[in-house]
Amino acid sequence: MAVRVAVGDPKAISVQFPGTATGDVEVTVVSARDGATAGPFTASSIGSGVYAYTLDASMVEQVDELMVSFTGTVTGVEYTRTEVVQVAGAYYFTVAEARALGPIDASFTDEEIEKQRMAVEDQIEANCDTHFVARFVSESLSGGGEPFLRLTENYILNLIAVTVDSEDVTSSVSLDGRYLWAGTIWTPGHRNVVAKYESGYQNFPPEDLRRKAIEATRYNLLREKRKGLPNQAVTLGTEIGNLRLAIANLRSPFGYPEVDAVVARWALRVGVPVAGA
Repeated sequence: MAVRVAVGDPKAISVQFPGTATGDVEVTVVSARDGATAGPFTASSIGSGVYAYTLDASMVEQVDELMVSFTGTVTGVEYTRTEVVQVAGAYYFTVAEARALGPIDASFTDEEIEKQRMAVEDQIEANCDTHFVARFVSESLSGGGEPFLRLTENYILNLIAVTVDSEDVTSSVSLDGRYLWAGTIWTPGHRNVVAKYESGYQNFPPEDLRRKAIEATRYNLLREKRKGLPNQAVTLGTEIGNLRLAIANLRSPFGYPEVDAVVARWALRVGVPVAGA
């Protein structure tokens, strides 16, 4: 599972080795945005076989995807552990906002809130088929002798780079919505065009969606600690009759009606029909 940080918010990245390393554990960081490699750096030991490295602020200045690799030797065997770090344009909400607006109390750690925040962001964006903050995307497309290519994502905030057969052609490409227009035609080939861009409906999530994301995070945290009622229960018998419980399904991704209603509304609003689909 990837690690997610926001632009301007460098965090410590940690990995587990099978034991304590002999000598230093070295860290390299590769940017998918521009291909630059930083390092090697020396990781810190923070536990039995656990090593960490805190990203430098310069590594999270732009929307990106980082490959953070830890290499060390344990009992004579070299191991490499790699974490994918998504650098998003923003979080839907900060941990401080979750505690204040949720409200999510101190019985939940920052790490638990961050884990659920990522899951909620992913669920919302899966249901809406759209990012609501800037995210880095790199995709390979096949040139087919036509003057345009259609990108996968619905909304493009910024085109970073385009290459054809490894040759940079960014300056000759025009972006129109989700379509890349070449000066003439795209050179035919299988996955020979690589486009890197920032995708998102806007740079920050809409306020109503942001607040419902906080609510969904709170509900999910509470559900994980809930006792006495099975997660798969759909009805609850009481002295006044059976109560039907709200549960998650394709149309209700969270199983919380007030949250699902806002997600469904945004899914309709940002939906982009594709000709011929």
